[in-house]
Amino acid sequence: MLFRSPNPTADDVESFLRLYQETAERDGFVIRDRNYYRDALARLCPAGLATLYLARRGAEVVAAAVVLTFGVRAWYLWGATSAAGLDAHAMYRLQWEAMRTARDAGCDSYDMWGAPEDPDDEADPLRGVAWFKSGFGAKHVRWTGAWDFAPWPLAYRAWLEALPRVVGVIRRVRGEQTGHAVVTPG
Repeated sequence: MLFRSPNPTADDVESFLRLYQETAERDGFVIRDRNYYRDALARLCPAGLATLYLARRGAEVVAAAVVLTFGVRAWYLWGATSAAGLDAHAMYRLQWEAMRTARDAGCDSYDMWGAPEDPDDEADPLRGVAWFKSGFGAKHVRWTGAWDFAPWPLAYRAWLEALPRVVGVIRRVRGEQTGHAVVTPG
């Protein structure tokens, strides 16, 4: 059973956060502090910019997704699936519902946001992500990317070298895992 929650309750948000933590631990990727997501949903949902989708099997939430909308575009921002949700392919149904809802709201595109640089590279840990998204007819689009303007090149270079080290220390102190999600089509 699917629930679309444009104004999620505290219980809805906690269900999403529990599932997101489970997904991050299982797939070995790093997520932000729980308050980051609580704050984002508390600001974006009441403004009509985001919707939390939950898929339940009985009383258990087995998949969740946050979809951001602005103008005629929707973005799949965050998603999570429990082991039971993976077995039931709950995210497929949830994504389909999110796409239909976005279309019915006037969106002309649904950005599934994030893919490997080369979706045909079998060694890329994000290949499974690309495989999942391609099942919906997604096409791989390469954007120019972000470019920084550095008025003080030496200070900027020091910043670029120091920042990853500082972030790494903070993550280790917090006990956060690092890595990429690996999904094998099967």
